[in-house]
Amino acid sequence: MRQELEQLFLTPQQSFPPSWLNKCQEHWDEEPSFFSFAHEQLAKSRTDLQVVRQGYDGDLIGYQEAVQDDANLMATNSTSLTRAFGSTKDFVRGKASQFPFAPGGLEVAAMVDTTVDDGTQDNVEFNLDLTFLDDLETTCIAPGLDRGLRFDEEQQEDYASLKQASTSIFSIEDMLKPGATSFDFLEIKATEEETEPATKKATETQTADVQDVDSLLPIHTPQPQPEGGSSKKLKSVKDTLKRRDWAHEINVNQPFDNFHEMVPELAQHYPFELDTFQKHAVYHLEMGDSVFVAAHTSAGKTVVADYAIALASKHMTKAIYTSPIKALSNQKFRDFKHTFGDDVGILTGDVQIRPEASCLPVQTDLCSSLEKSEIHVFIERSLVRLRGTDKELPQILRMRDLLSRGIAVHHGGLLPIIKEIVEILFARGLVKVLFATETFAMGVNMPARSVVFSGLRKNDGRGFRDLLPGEYTQMSGRAGRRGLDSTGMVVIACSGDEPPSAASLSTMLLGKPTKLESQFRLTYNMILNLLRVEALKVEEMIKRSFSENSNQRLLPDTQRLMDENELKRSALQQVDCTICSPDLSSFYDVCSQVIQLSRAMILQFITKSAVGNRALCTGRLVIINNSIYRNVPAVILRSIPGGANASSQQKSFCCLVLVPKDTNGNAIKAEDEAPLPITSISAPSHDNSKVETVTIGAGDIILVTKNILKAKMKWKWRALSKNWSEVSEFDWQKIKDIEFQEMLKTKANLTRRLRTEFQCTKCPDLNDHYALMHAHKHLTGQIDMLKVTISDQNLELLPDYQQRIQVLQQLNYIDDQGTVQLKGRVACEINSADELLLTELVLDNVFADFEPAEVVALLSAFVFQERNASEPRLTPRLTKGKEIILTYARKVAQIQADCGLQISVEDYVNGLKFGLVEVVYEWARGLPFKHITDLTDVLEGSIVRCISRLDETCREVMGAARMVGDTSLYKKMEQAEEDIKRDIVFAASLTLWHQDWMGMWLDQELDARDYEKPDRFPRQCVSDTLHLLAKPMCAIPLLFLGKTYT
Repeated sequence: MRQELEQLFLTPQQSFPPSWLNKCQEHWDEEPSFFSFAHEQLAKSRTDLQVVRQGYDGDLIGYQEAVQDDANLMATNSTSLTRAFGSTKDFVRGKASQFPFAPGGLEVAAMVDTTVDDGTQDNVEFNLDLTFLDDLETTCIAPGLDRGLRFDEEQQEDYASLKQASTSIFSIEDMLKPGATSFDFLEIKATEEETEPATKKATETQTADVQDVDSLLPIHTPQPQPEGGSSKKLKSVKDTLKRRDWAHEINVNQPFDNFHEMVPELAQHYPFELDTFQKHAVYHLEMGDSVFVAAHTSAGKTVVADYAIALASKHMTKAIYTSPIKALSNQKFRDFKHTFGDDVGILTGDVQIRPEASCLPVQTDLCSSLEKSEIHVFIERSLVRLRGTDKELPQILRMRDLLSRGIAVHHGGLLPIIKEIVEILFARGLVKVLFATETFAMGVNMPARSVVFSGLRKNDGRGFRDLLPGEYTQMSGRAGRRGLDSTGMVVIACSGDEPPSAASLSTMLLGKPTKLESQFRLTYNMILNLLRVEALKVEEMIKRSFSENSNQRLLPDTQRLMDENELKRSALQQVDCTICSPDLSSFYDVCSQVIQLSRAMILQFITKSAVGNRALCTGRLVIINNSIYRNVPAVILRSIPGGANASSQQKSFCCLVLVPKDTNGNAIKAEDEAPLPITSISAPSHDNSKVETVTIGAGDIILVTKNILKAKMKWKWRALSKNWSEVSEFDWQKIKDIEFQEMLKTKANLTRRLRTEFQCTKCPDLNDHYALMHAHKHLTGQIDMLKVTISDQNLELLPDYQQRIQVLQQLNYIDDQGTVQLKGRVACEINSADELLLTELVLDNVFADFEPAEVVALLSAFVFQERNASEPRLTPRLTKGKEIILTYARKVAQIQADCGLQISVEDYVNGLKFGLVEVVYEWARGLPFKHITDLTDVLEGSIVRCISRLDETCREVMGAARMVGDTSLYKKMEQAEEDIKRDIVFAASLTLWHQDWMGMWLDQELDARDYEKPDRFPRQCVSDTLHLLAKPMCAIPLLFLGKTYT
């Protein structure tokens, strides 16, 4: 009975019962509605009207209708700047699944390359019947009209010729060629005789047009049409791009007298007359050009930036002001807010205020005392937002005492709120003396009458060195700002008993500034994001980086040189010999190998061994081969250590060379002597020879013989010249190096092949034919080298990119075709930490056994960067987590080292700093900031900076957990983010509230009355608030700062 019940009710059936067919195959009758086909949704317009401008002034001459190719472009499928807006929640930082914007200039070049240069399609031909084209007019010209879609006469003639050739066949290659469209098969290519005059005429016209365009400013690169345009037009665009310069330098020494005529209405007016370079910059900004202003400190660059922001506000567009340090961003936020109103925001690492504003200062990663009471009042109003023990931090108490004396300190170890207090007070003139680091002096636009250098040496992270000229000029430029001081004073306080030397001072004061070096580097996150977007190539990004600027500028010259060499090679006479033609090329290659082996043996082994030095003695007969002497016998007189010049490390020799009598050794040029085969020796006849003394390098010797000649044995030398085949090489068996003996054996085998295997050695004109082959091979080698130079294979960062690709493939972040896998997409979410190591930890579920406070404490090792920190006292669980992270770090570092990256496993592991693990752990558990500062010797500002960066890391790990579906890790990181985001670490910036005195005073009064107690009635709170406002203050709007009253 039990088995029957299990079989009937618990065992799954292999098929449905027959009774279900009536229910499953039941037909539902529905009355058709033909009227639904009559109402179709209108298609979105694919065209738009564009303004046509002409001339230097950009006069409007008409309109034209242009096709819109970006109608359906979104952030998830396009890199164009004209795509639709994304979600508002991703407005500031974007999203990992979105495509990045294509860099400027990349779209046009990529489009031209993909539509013109791509010629890799296979040639496929097929026959197609074109008899249907007899009724072509009905498809091109609408009834009742005298013209259709084709308006120019040339294309009408093409249609006429097309009708006559309707029975012909054509190749599908014409349809698949670059730049072809779906209607290109209607056009038939003319013959070469018919197209050659037209092509020549078009080229001349095109060149003239380009020269006319280059004579005008500004230059607007024409946008090629990806569809509907002919390949000739795309080639014209590409040729135009090649002839254009990257930038046009403006001569600022030339006066701009008609500035007010060219720019009659300024977006912003100034109480002073603009300098010449400022006028040029303002004019080109008005013209819509991209402007790059390079000038020294206090020259007036900020005026141009202010005008650009005012122009953006006038045009209702967005302006972003980037600064290298946070202090400059804060200062510009205050200035712009005063100038442009409330539509100004700020975006830094720890502060985000109105990031959607039209003017946005962004950080790319600081007193003449009036009254002591004014400083005290400002400090109290600034610190009112801090709670509890945060106001009693030792750093705050110390800085309060210094500021009351008109003295301030500014460095990276200060709390953010203290740095902002110092910056504001210094800007107001309430601080007389400011002790600052190089960061403050090089970036913040603050007034300073004098600048004092306490020393001329700095620590750059690797050691102490003298200040560079550019660093000194930048810091000393803070003295005497424009419009504030007539002069600026710079004082160098000599530390120690002796002043700096005159040479070091001269180099620092008068030396040339350090040349700018590109800091562009490849990261795994950037590579994965570019591989994720098929429209962008990593090679294109590398090519357009500043590191490749010098190489890219030389590309036109390199291309021209390659074309010249190709013309020379095509003009060379070909070897037309029945004896030499079959194997002369192989014979030349073997000869070259023998020469290279001989030189390597001489330079690497013979000249560096005792046996070799004894062999290269006085009187030794050798054979030399260089650009002047081709296989010429010589006798060594003496050796010259160190080479012919002081900078050369190659050993040289003074030799007697046997040359013809009518030869002037000083006048011999390289091109006068054609190369000879290694089997031939250039020996003059017995009667027509003389001896000359020359100096040669050790690399010029290709053969060391057994013969030793005395100075008075010229008759023996002349006797040897009759039969050079008797000359044999020195016995090198006493050199026991294995590599040398392998090279010697290879050379012997190649020499045997030269004498026995090649037919060309029997040709009587072998030397002449060999010289022709040498010229051809030499030009071919130069052309191949130039091709590599202009190709992507010559990029400086390409080897590093290929090695990183191997790492990603070995870790399964991408497959063999470069497709980003799941691990790679998780790594795309990580930006503020090591993406490889953190991704491995997330996917291996390492954080599953840890609490939220422990996870965020371990993550601090990824963002903390201080080298010197006291050893933290870790719990056993944190110690276990540290060991796990170090184990994974060694594994990842070893894989990178095995793939060829210049990385040390020890340095990679030491890059993880666990100095603040205990501090972050206690902070996440709720310990006050005053107490956690006692756990480490790290400065307070570094602690705040580390925890602020951890907030961003937590959000990134949350995104990675959401992508892999790990809800447990997601909740842990969400809880950890809430635990660390409190109190002084995330205190609001003074740049927003330092002028709202009424709100700060009200907040202070409410704190004093302790309205946060739960037993107080909310209505009584509002009543007391209104009572406070009734005091005789000034008419300032009511602001509740830092609290919510309900």
